[in-house]
Amino acid sequence: VFTRNADYTVNPRVTYDMDTTDAVTGFPPTEWFDYLGDAVLADAVGVTRTGYTLTGWYDANTGDTITLGQTITGIDRNYDLTAVWALNPYTITYVANNVYAVANMPANRAGVLYTTATAVSAAVPTQLGYTFLHWTTADITPADTVYAPGDGFAMPSNDIVFTAVWTPNLTAVNYHANGGNGGTIEEGTYATLSAVTVADNMFTRPGYRFLGWSEVQTGPADTQPGDTFQMGWQQVDFYAQWEQEFYTVTYMVS
Repeated sequence: VFTRNADYTVNPRVTYDMDTTDAVTGFPPTEWFDYLGDAVLADAVGVTRTGYTLTGWYDANTGDTITLGQTITGIDRNYDLTAVWALNPYTITYVANNVYAVANMPANRAGVLYTTATAVSAAVPTQLGYTFLHWTTADITPADTVYAPGDGFAMPSNDIVFTAVWTPNLTAVNYHANGGNGGTIEEGTYATLSAVTVADNMFTRPGYRFLGWSEVQTGPADTQPGDTFQMGWQQVDFYAQWEQEFYTVTYMVS
């Protein structure tokens, strides 16, 4: 039997376990350090995992949580470290996309964690002159998608902006004879913000000449047939304005 003296060095090893089957980029490889030297552990710089943030390490041997980038002074053993991940928080924002003032708008939500089962607010906004149809967003699926109040979804790994979609209401335009013959005529209904052409006179009043229209019953005649206006959210009423005609009576003596 032959024996020989030999010099050898023990290099403690640090291994890092991702603890996930998700795709992770920038994850640190196994490292070796000098025995009893200072070992600087990996931090989270460059480490990416969809919807998660690397927040620390778990020591499988001791059950301790170790800080990212922590220095182990005088390392004397191997370390098997498991990644500790935290779900990322994201924000849900509701955009009114309005013309007039909107009531009953849902409150925005902050801190909604990735993968959390959540739902669109059940609140249904209201706006004068419009009817709410639905919400739309391209932040949950790649395509622009329609969501109704209360629809459920899983929080994606990004903020969400829901934009309100409205349809304009149809509102009547009425014409009133205002002393003439014909009463009141509903000429038509028009969508909010649409262009409307003022109608011709459709009434008669013997002994009077038609001057134009007014939205005030007593005048003045500040609107004429053929004028245009933008429809608001309220019913529009035009009143015929009249001017009495006078005639000359001549007597012929023969």
